[in-house]
Amino acid sequence: MNAKNSDALQFLIFLSNEFHFAIDVLDVVEIIPLSKTHSEMPAGGALNKFKYQDRQLSLINANEAFFRTPGERPAKFKVLIIECSKTRIALAVDSAEEILHVSPEFFKQTRQQDALLCSELLRGTVEKDEQVFFVIDTRSLFALSEVKEH
Repeated sequence: MNAKNSDALQFLIFLSNEFHFAIDVLDVVEIIPLSKTHSEMPAGGALNKFKYQDRQLSLINANEAFFRTPGERPAKFKVLIIECSKTRIALAVDSAEEILHVSPEFFKQTRQQDALLCSELLRGTVEKDEQVFFVIDTRSLFALSEVKEH
């Protein structure tokens, strides 16, 4: 592997309310496809609980948590199990399938205010092939789950 490839950033791309988001692929433990009828899936709300491997994880609904005006979860969606500092949470997203490999110069760190998005959960953006991906700040996502639980 050459130096250029070893420096590449890798993100899991997921959709929420038709926006493209990216999360560091190393933070994602598992992707679980579900539907609204799944017995373990709570209805509505930005934060709930999700049963995963005999544990109750905080579940964040991306369609509600990432936007200033929340959207509904589609009939079929995916749950990302995300880990940070040996703690896990679940994130419900519309879809998640693609891995994006980009060199660091494509990443732009930003904390800009956005009329639609909750920018406090964003670390920056990645632009590739005329597409903008909003990069999630994993630590802020975990902080959100802690705040909402108390």
